[in-house]
Amino acid sequence: MGVIKKALGGILLITFSHLCLALDVDVNKAKEYRVDFEIDTVVIGSPEVADFRVIDENNIYIFGKLSGQTNIIINGKQGERRTIPIAVNDFRGQATTINTLLINEGFKEVKAIDTGNSLTISGTVSTSEDIEYIKDLVQENFSDEQVKYSLVTQKNQQIKIRVTVAEVSKDVTETLGIDWGQASLSSNGGDLTISGGLYSSMVKGMSFNSLGVAINALAKNNLANVLTTPSLTVTNGKTASFHGGGQIPIFQRSENGSTVEWKDYGVKLNFAPAINTDASISMDVTVESSQIGGYYKYENTELPTINTRNVATSVRMRDGESFVLGGLIDSNQTQYVNKVPGLTDIPMLGALFKSVGFTSGRSELVIFATVEYVKPVEKNAINMPVASFSSPWETFFNVNKVNRKSTVELIKEADYVID
Repeated sequence: MGVIKKALGGILLITFSHLCLALDVDVNKAKEYRVDFEIDTVVIGSPEVADFRVIDENNIYIFGKLSGQTNIIINGKQGERRTIPIAVNDFRGQATTINTLLINEGFKEVKAIDTGNSLTISGTVSTSEDIEYIKDLVQENFSDEQVKYSLVTQKNQQIKIRVTVAEVSKDVTETLGIDWGQASLSSNGGDLTISGGLYSSMVKGMSFNSLGVAINALAKNNLANVLTTPSLTVTNGKTASFHGGGQIPIFQRSENGSTVEWKDYGVKLNFAPAINTDASISMDVTVESSQIGGYYKYENTELPTINTRNVATSVRMRDGESFVLGGLIDSNQTQYVNKVPGLTDIPMLGALFKSVGFTSGRSELVIFATVEYVKPVEKNAINMPVASFSSPWETFFNVNKVNRKSTVELIKEADYVID
Protein backbone atom coordinates (compact mmCIF):
# COMPACT_ATOMS: atom_id res chain seq x y z
CA MET A 1 0.00 0.00 0.00
CA GLY A 2 1.21 3.53 -0.56
CA VAL A 3 1.43 6.56 1.71
CA ILE A 4 1.85 10.06 0.20
CA LYS A 5 3.49 12.85 2.24
CA LYS A 6 4.55 16.41 1.32
CA ALA A 7 8.16 17.22 2.25
CA LEU A 8 10.14 20.45 1.55
CA GLY A 9 7.88 21.51 -1.33
CA GLY A 10 8.20 18.16 -3.03
CA ILE A 11 6.30 14.90 -2.86
CA LEU A 12 7.89 11.99 -1.04
CA LEU A 13 6.41 8.59 -1.89
CA ILE A 14 6.97 5.89 0.70
CA THR A 15 5.91 2.41 -0.30
CA PHE A 16 5.51 -0.32 2.32
CA SER A 17 5.82 -3.96 1.50
CA HIS A 18 2.65 -5.97 1.77
CA LEU A 19 1.83 -6.48 5.46
CA CYS A 20 0.49 -9.78 6.73
CA LEU A 21 0.14 -11.67 9.98
CA ALA A 22 2.22 -14.71 10.83
CA LEU A 23 1.15 -17.88 9.08
CA ASP A 24 0.71 -20.74 11.56
CA VAL A 25 1.82 -24.15 10.32
CA ASP A 26 1.92 -27.34 12.37
CA VAL A 27 4.88 -29.71 12.35
CA ASN A 28 4.60 -32.30 9.54
CA LYS A 29 1.67 -30.42 8.00
CA ALA A 30 1.32 -28.08 5.04
CA LYS A 31 -0.62 -24.97 4.13
CA GLU A 32 -1.28 -23.44 0.74
CA TYR A 33 -0.45 -19.77 0.23
CA ARG A 34 -1.55 -17.62 -2.72
CA VAL A 35 -0.14 -14.33 -4.05
CA ASP A 36 -1.71 -12.00 -6.59
CA PHE A 37 1.35 -11.82 -8.83
CA GLU A 38 3.43 -14.22 -10.89
CA ILE A 39 6.07 -15.95 -8.75
CA ASP A 40 9.72 -15.67 -9.81
CA THR A 41 11.88 -16.75 -6.83
CA VAL A 42 11.25 -17.88 -3.23
CA VAL A 43 13.69 -17.55 -0.32
CA ILE A 44 13.23 -19.14 3.13
CA GLY A 45 15.01 -17.89 6.23
CA SER A 46 15.45 -21.15 8.19
CA PRO A 47 15.15 -24.27 6.05
CA GLU A 48 15.32 -26.47 9.17
CA VAL A 49 12.10 -24.89 10.50
CA ALA A 50 10.00 -24.82 7.31
CA ASP A 51 10.15 -25.66 3.63
CA PHE A 52 8.13 -24.79 0.51
CA ARG A 53 7.13 -26.04 -2.91
CA VAL A 54 5.88 -23.89 -5.78
CA ILE A 55 2.61 -25.25 -7.18
CA ASP A 56 2.00 -22.78 -10.01
CA GLU A 57 2.65 -19.15 -10.85
CA ASN A 58 0.50 -17.87 -7.96
CA ASN A 59 0.52 -20.61 -5.27
CA ILE A 60 3.02 -22.36 -3.03
CA TYR A 61 2.86 -25.02 -0.32
CA ILE A 62 4.55 -24.24 3.00
CA PHE A 63 5.58 -27.22 5.16
CA GLY A 64 6.26 -27.22 8.90
CA LYS A 65 9.38 -29.16 9.88
CA LEU A 66 10.49 -28.05 13.34
CA SER A 67 8.86 -25.93 16.03
CA GLY A 68 10.07 -22.35 15.68
CA GLN A 69 9.73 -19.15 13.66
CA THR A 70 11.09 -18.04 10.30
CA ASN A 71 9.96 -16.15 7.20
CA ILE A 72 9.55 -16.70 3.48
CA ILE A 73 10.17 -14.02 0.84
CA ILE A 74 8.33 -14.40 -2.47
CA ASN A 75 9.63 -12.28 -5.36
CA GLY A 76 7.51 -11.55 -8.42
CA LYS A 77 8.60 -11.29 -12.04
CA GLN A 78 7.55 -7.63 -12.17
CA GLY A 79 9.50 -6.65 -9.05
CA GLU A 80 6.78 -7.50 -6.52
CA ARG A 81 7.78 -8.83 -3.12
CA ARG A 82 5.81 -10.56 -0.35
CA THR A 83 7.35 -11.37 3.07
CA ILE A 84 5.48 -14.00 5.08
CA PRO A 85 6.27 -14.59 8.77
CA ILE A 86 6.00 -18.30 9.54
CA ALA A 87 5.27 -19.81 12.97
CA VAL A 88 5.71 -23.58 13.07
CA ASN A 89 3.93 -25.19 16.00
CA ASP A 90 4.35 -28.68 17.37
CA PHE A 91 1.07 -28.71 19.30
CA ARG A 92 0.94 -32.48 19.62
CA GLY A 93 4.39 -32.62 21.17
CA GLN A 94 3.64 -29.60 23.34
CA ALA A 95 0.43 -31.23 24.55
CA THR A 96 2.40 -34.30 25.62
CA THR A 97 4.91 -32.14 27.48
CA ILE A 98 2.21 -30.11 29.24
CA ASN A 99 0.31 -33.24 30.25
CA THR A 100 3.46 -34.60 31.87
CA LEU A 101 3.86 -31.34 33.80
CA LEU A 102 0.23 -31.41 34.92
CA ILE A 103 0.45 -34.99 36.17
CA ASN A 104 3.65 -34.23 38.08
CA GLU A 105 1.89 -31.28 39.75
CA GLY A 106 -1.06 -33.46 40.77
CA PHE A 107 -3.63 -32.21 38.24
CA LYS A 108 -4.84 -35.58 37.02
CA GLU A 109 -8.21 -34.24 35.88
CA VAL A 110 -6.68 -31.64 33.52
CA LYS A 111 -5.43 -32.36 30.00
CA ALA A 112 -3.83 -30.41 27.15
CA ILE A 113 -5.34 -31.17 23.74
CA ASP A 114 -4.04 -30.36 20.26
CA THR A 115 -6.96 -28.54 18.60
CA GLY A 116 -5.26 -27.93 15.26
CA ASN A 117 -4.10 -24.33 15.43
CA SER A 118 -3.68 -24.04 19.18
CA LEU A 119 -3.58 -25.95 22.44
CA THR A 120 -6.64 -26.21 24.66
CA ILE A 121 -6.19 -27.02 28.33
CA SER A 122 -9.42 -28.29 29.81
CA GLY A 123 -10.57 -30.10 32.91
CA THR A 124 -11.74 -29.65 36.48
CA VAL A 125 -9.74 -28.20 39.34
CA SER A 126 -10.54 -27.56 42.98
CA THR A 127 -10.26 -23.78 43.19
CA SER A 128 -9.74 -20.68 41.08
CA GLU A 129 -6.21 -20.49 42.53
CA ASP A 130 -5.48 -23.79 40.78
CA ILE A 131 -6.48 -22.23 37.46
CA GLU A 132 -4.00 -19.38 37.93
CA TYR A 133 -1.30 -21.83 38.99
CA ILE A 134 -1.81 -23.91 35.81
CA LYS A 135 -1.67 -20.79 33.63
CA ASP A 136 1.60 -19.71 35.24
CA LEU A 137 2.99 -23.22 34.80
CA VAL A 138 2.15 -23.28 31.09
CA GLN A 139 3.34 -19.73 30.42
CA GLU A 140 6.77 -20.60 31.77
CA ASN A 141 7.21 -23.04 28.88
CA PHE A 142 4.93 -21.91 26.05
CA SER A 143 3.59 -18.78 24.45
CA ASP A 144 0.25 -17.83 25.98
CA GLU A 145 -1.06 -16.83 22.55
CA GLN A 146 -0.94 -20.47 21.48
CA VAL A 147 -2.87 -21.78 24.46
CA LYS A 148 -6.58 -21.60 25.23
CA TYR A 149 -8.05 -22.52 28.59
CA SER A 150 -11.27 -24.30 29.36
CA LEU A 151 -10.85 -24.94 33.07
CA VAL A 152 -13.65 -25.05 35.60
CA THR A 153 -13.59 -25.30 39.36
CA GLN A 154 -15.30 -28.05 41.27
CA LYS A 155 -18.29 -25.83 41.97
CA ASN A 156 -20.38 -28.23 39.89
CA GLN A 157 -19.08 -31.31 41.69
CA GLN A 158 -21.89 -33.04 43.55
CA ILE A 159 -21.52 -34.43 47.04
CA LYS A 160 -23.74 -37.07 48.58
CA ILE A 161 -24.45 -36.95 52.29
CA ARG A 162 -25.76 -40.27 53.59
CA VAL A 163 -27.59 -39.67 56.85
CA THR A 164 -28.56 -42.34 59.36
CA VAL A 165 -30.77 -41.27 62.25
CA ALA A 166 -30.83 -43.88 64.99
CA GLU A 167 -31.72 -44.41 68.60
CA VAL A 168 -28.51 -45.79 70.11
CA SER A 169 -27.87 -47.22 73.54
CA LYS A 170 -25.49 -45.10 75.59
CA ASP A 171 -23.59 -48.27 76.48
CA VAL A 172 -22.27 -48.86 72.95
CA THR A 173 -20.60 -45.59 72.02
CA GLU A 174 -17.18 -47.09 72.67
CA THR A 175 -18.01 -49.87 70.23
CA LEU A 176 -18.20 -47.28 67.44
CA GLY A 177 -15.05 -45.51 68.61
CA ILE A 178 -17.00 -42.45 69.73
CA ASP A 179 -15.87 -40.39 72.69
CA TRP A 180 -18.80 -38.26 73.82
CA GLY A 181 -16.85 -37.06 76.82
CA GLN A 182 -15.09 -34.27 74.93
CA ALA A 183 -17.08 -31.07 74.78
CA SER A 184 -14.86 -29.68 72.05
CA LEU A 185 -12.74 -31.62 69.57
CA SER A 186 -9.87 -30.22 67.53
CA SER A 187 -10.66 -29.34 63.93
CA ASN A 188 -7.13 -30.33 62.88
CA GLY A 189 -6.66 -33.68 61.22
CA GLY A 190 -10.29 -34.13 60.29
CA ASP A 191 -11.97 -33.89 63.68
CA LEU A 192 -15.08 -31.93 64.47
CA THR A 193 -15.39 -28.84 66.62
CA ILE A 194 -18.77 -28.20 68.19
CA SER A 195 -20.22 -26.40 71.16
CA GLY A 196 -23.49 -25.19 72.58
CA GLY A 197 -24.75 -28.28 74.38
CA LEU A 198 -24.54 -30.69 71.48
CA TYR A 199 -21.68 -33.15 71.30
CA SER A 200 -20.01 -34.84 68.40
CA SER A 201 -17.19 -37.04 67.21
CA MET A 202 -15.53 -38.37 64.07
CA VAL A 203 -15.91 -42.03 63.19
CA LYS A 204 -12.34 -42.42 61.95
CA GLY A 205 -11.62 -44.84 59.15
CA MET A 206 -15.22 -45.93 58.91
CA SER A 207 -16.97 -45.76 55.54
CA PHE A 208 -20.71 -45.72 55.04
CA ASN A 209 -20.78 -49.46 54.37
CA SER A 210 -18.77 -50.39 57.48
CA LEU A 211 -20.75 -47.90 59.55
CA GLY A 212 -23.97 -49.49 58.33
CA VAL A 213 -22.68 -52.94 59.25
CA ALA A 214 -21.88 -51.72 62.77
CA ILE A 215 -25.30 -50.13 63.24
CA ASN A 216 -27.08 -53.21 61.88
CA ALA A 217 -25.11 -55.40 64.28
CA LEU A 218 -26.19 -53.17 67.16
CA ALA A 219 -29.80 -53.29 65.99
CA LYS A 220 -29.78 -57.10 65.97
CA ASN A 221 -28.67 -56.99 69.60
CA ASN A 222 -31.37 -54.44 70.50
CA LEU A 223 -28.74 -51.79 71.11
CA ALA A 224 -29.79 -49.50 68.26
CA ASN A 225 -32.90 -48.70 66.30
CA VAL A 226 -32.59 -47.04 62.89
CA LEU A 227 -35.33 -44.42 62.52
CA THR A 228 -34.62 -43.08 59.02
CA THR A 229 -31.85 -43.10 56.39
CA PRO A 230 -32.19 -40.16 54.00
CA SER A 231 -29.57 -39.40 51.33
CA LEU A 232 -28.93 -35.80 50.34
CA THR A 233 -27.14 -34.76 47.15
CA VAL A 234 -25.78 -31.21 47.01
CA THR A 235 -23.58 -29.26 44.62
CA ASN A 236 -20.25 -27.99 45.92
CA GLY A 237 -20.79 -24.64 47.63
CA LYS A 238 -24.55 -25.10 48.00
CA THR A 239 -26.62 -26.16 51.02
CA ALA A 240 -28.62 -29.31 51.65
CA SER A 241 -31.26 -29.46 54.39
CA PHE A 242 -32.87 -32.21 56.42
CA HIS A 243 -35.77 -31.85 58.87
CA GLY A 244 -36.29 -34.69 61.29
CA GLY A 245 -39.62 -34.01 62.88
CA GLY A 246 -42.73 -32.12 61.89
CA GLN A 247 -45.15 -29.51 63.13
CA ILE A 248 -47.35 -29.44 66.20
CA PRO A 249 -50.36 -27.22 66.88
CA ILE A 250 -49.81 -24.44 69.38
CA PHE A 251 -52.96 -22.72 70.63
CA GLN A 252 -52.77 -18.97 70.91
CA ARG A 253 -55.41 -17.22 73.01
CA SER A 254 -56.30 -13.55 72.76
CA GLU A 255 -59.20 -11.21 73.46
CA ASN A 256 -60.70 -12.16 70.10
CA GLY A 257 -60.66 -15.86 70.89
CA SER A 258 -58.19 -18.64 70.23
CA THR A 259 -56.20 -19.52 67.12
CA VAL A 260 -53.98 -22.43 66.19
CA GLU A 261 -50.45 -21.83 64.98
CA TRP A 262 -48.34 -24.70 63.67
CA LYS A 263 -44.79 -24.68 64.97
CA ASP A 264 -41.80 -26.69 63.74
CA TYR A 265 -40.73 -29.38 66.14
CA GLY A 266 -37.68 -31.60 65.97
CA VAL A 267 -34.25 -31.29 64.40
CA LYS A 268 -33.22 -29.31 61.32
CA LEU A 269 -29.79 -29.88 59.78
CA ASN A 270 -28.13 -27.79 57.09
CA PHE A 271 -25.03 -29.13 55.32
CA ALA A 272 -22.88 -26.75 53.24
CA PRO A 273 -19.86 -28.61 51.77
CA ALA A 274 -16.85 -26.99 50.12
CA ILE A 275 -14.10 -28.90 48.33
CA ASN A 276 -10.53 -28.02 49.32
CA THR A 277 -7.45 -28.02 47.12
CA ASP A 278 -6.28 -31.33 48.62
CA ALA A 279 -9.65 -32.93 47.67
CA SER A 280 -10.77 -33.02 51.30
CA ILE A 281 -14.23 -31.68 52.11
CA SER A 282 -14.91 -28.87 54.56
CA MET A 283 -18.52 -28.69 55.61
CA ASP A 284 -20.39 -26.15 57.66
CA VAL A 285 -23.12 -27.82 59.69
CA THR A 286 -25.90 -25.84 61.34
CA VAL A 287 -28.25 -27.54 63.75
CA GLU A 288 -31.59 -26.23 64.94
CA SER A 289 -33.30 -28.20 67.68
CA SER A 290 -36.88 -27.21 68.57
CA GLN A 291 -38.31 -28.79 71.70
CA ILE A 292 -41.09 -28.23 74.16
CA GLY A 293 -39.71 -26.09 76.93
CA GLY A 294 -42.64 -26.18 79.30
CA TYR A 295 -46.15 -24.84 79.78
CA TYR A 296 -47.82 -21.68 80.79
CA LYS A 297 -51.35 -21.21 82.06
CA TYR A 298 -53.91 -19.13 80.28
CA GLU A 299 -57.44 -19.09 81.72
CA ASN A 300 -56.90 -22.37 83.53
CA THR A 301 -55.46 -23.97 80.36
CA GLU A 302 -51.87 -25.18 80.04
CA LEU A 303 -50.28 -24.15 76.73
CA PRO A 304 -46.88 -25.49 75.58
CA THR A 305 -43.93 -23.29 74.70
CA ILE A 306 -41.27 -24.08 72.11
CA ASN A 307 -37.58 -23.61 72.86
CA THR A 308 -35.15 -23.51 69.95
CA ARG A 309 -31.40 -24.07 70.09
CA ASN A 310 -29.12 -23.16 67.19
CA VAL A 311 -25.59 -24.48 66.85
CA ALA A 312 -23.08 -23.98 64.01
CA THR A 313 -19.98 -26.10 63.51
CA SER A 314 -17.45 -27.09 60.86
CA VAL A 315 -16.02 -30.45 59.90
CA ARG A 316 -13.15 -31.37 57.57
CA MET A 317 -12.84 -34.91 56.28
CA ARG A 318 -11.99 -37.12 53.33
CA ASP A 319 -14.26 -38.71 50.78
CA GLY A 320 -16.13 -41.55 52.48
CA GLU A 321 -15.51 -40.52 56.09
CA SER A 322 -18.28 -40.13 58.66
CA PHE A 323 -19.10 -37.90 61.59
CA VAL A 324 -21.67 -38.11 64.36
CA LEU A 325 -23.97 -35.63 66.09
CA GLY A 326 -25.61 -36.32 69.41
CA GLY A 327 -27.46 -34.52 72.19
CA LEU A 328 -30.10 -33.30 69.75
CA ILE A 329 -33.26 -34.24 71.66
CA ASP A 330 -33.56 -34.29 75.45
CA SER A 331 -35.07 -37.40 76.98
CA ASN A 332 -37.31 -35.23 79.14
CA GLN A 333 -39.42 -34.57 76.04
CA THR A 334 -41.23 -37.83 76.73
CA GLN A 335 -43.06 -36.21 79.65
CA TYR A 336 -44.97 -34.09 77.13
CA VAL A 337 -46.09 -36.99 74.95
CA ASN A 338 -49.51 -37.32 76.56
CA LYS A 339 -50.02 -33.56 76.81
CA VAL A 340 -49.37 -32.53 73.20
CA PRO A 341 -51.69 -34.06 70.59
CA GLY A 342 -49.90 -35.77 67.70
CA LEU A 343 -46.45 -35.79 69.26
CA THR A 344 -46.10 -39.55 68.89
CA ASP A 345 -47.16 -39.31 65.24
CA ILE A 346 -44.36 -36.97 64.20
CA PRO A 347 -42.08 -38.65 61.63
CA MET A 348 -38.93 -40.15 63.12
CA LEU A 349 -39.40 -38.62 66.58
CA GLY A 350 -42.70 -40.34 67.25
CA ALA A 351 -41.01 -43.75 67.26
CA LEU A 352 -38.28 -42.36 69.50
CA PHE A 353 -40.76 -41.13 72.10
CA LYS A 354 -42.41 -44.55 72.24
CA SER A 355 -39.08 -46.21 73.06
CA VAL A 356 -38.67 -47.44 76.61
CA GLY A 357 -34.91 -47.01 76.33
CA PHE A 358 -35.20 -43.34 75.41
CA THR A 359 -37.88 -42.74 78.04
CA SER A 360 -35.68 -44.22 80.75
CA GLY A 361 -32.59 -42.31 79.60
CA ARG A 362 -30.67 -45.41 78.48
CA SER A 363 -30.59 -44.38 74.81
CA GLU A 364 -30.45 -41.20 72.77
CA LEU A 365 -30.97 -39.81 69.30
CA VAL A 366 -27.77 -39.95 67.24
CA ILE A 367 -27.21 -38.78 63.67
CA PHE A 368 -24.47 -40.35 61.56
CA ALA A 369 -23.46 -38.62 58.33
CA THR A 370 -21.13 -39.99 55.65
CA VAL A 371 -19.81 -37.67 52.94
CA GLU A 372 -19.02 -39.01 49.45
CA TYR A 373 -18.24 -37.60 46.04
CA VAL A 374 -20.85 -38.34 43.38
CA LYS A 375 -18.74 -39.96 40.69
CA PRO A 376 -19.67 -40.32 37.01
CA VAL A 377 -20.08 -43.88 35.80
CA GLU A 378 -18.93 -45.16 32.43
CA LYS A 379 -21.93 -46.38 30.47
CA ASN A 380 -20.13 -49.62 29.56
CA ALA A 381 -19.77 -50.41 33.27
CA ILE A 382 -23.52 -50.35 33.87
CA ASN A 383 -25.54 -53.49 33.41
CA MET A 384 -28.55 -52.31 31.47
CA PRO A 385 -31.93 -53.91 32.05
CA VAL A 386 -33.31 -55.38 28.86
CA ALA A 387 -36.54 -56.90 27.71
CA SER A 388 -36.67 -60.06 25.62
CA PHE A 389 -39.30 -62.32 24.19
CA SER A 390 -39.50 -66.09 24.12
CA SER A 391 -41.84 -68.53 22.45
CA PRO A 392 -43.91 -71.11 24.36
CA TRP A 393 -41.54 -73.76 22.94
CA GLU A 394 -38.59 -72.07 24.68
CA THR A 395 -40.51 -71.60 27.90
CA PHE A 396 -41.77 -75.17 28.35
CA PHE A 397 -38.84 -77.13 26.92
CA ASN A 398 -35.98 -74.86 28.02
CA VAL A 399 -34.39 -74.69 24.58
CA ASN A 400 -32.47 -71.96 22.80
CA LYS A 401 -32.14 -69.85 25.94
CA VAL A 402 -28.38 -69.75 26.13
CA ASN A 403 -27.73 -68.12 22.77
CA ARG A 404 -30.88 -66.05 22.55
CA LYS A 405 -30.08 -62.34 22.49
CA SER A 406 -32.09 -59.60 24.11
CA THR A 407 -34.33 -57.86 21.63
CA VAL A 408 -35.18 -54.60 23.37
CA GLU A 409 -32.82 -52.37 25.35
CA LEU A 410 -34.80 -50.35 27.86
CA ILE A 411 -31.99 -47.95 28.83
CA LYS A 412 -29.42 -46.65 26.39
CA GLU A 413 -27.18 -44.35 28.38
CA ALA A 414 -26.61 -43.04 31.89
CA ASP A 415 -24.38 -40.23 33.06
CA TYR A 416 -24.78 -40.57 36.80
CA VAL A 417 -26.13 -43.27 39.02
CA ILE A 418 -27.69 -41.67 42.10
CA ASP A 419 -29.76 -43.77 44.42
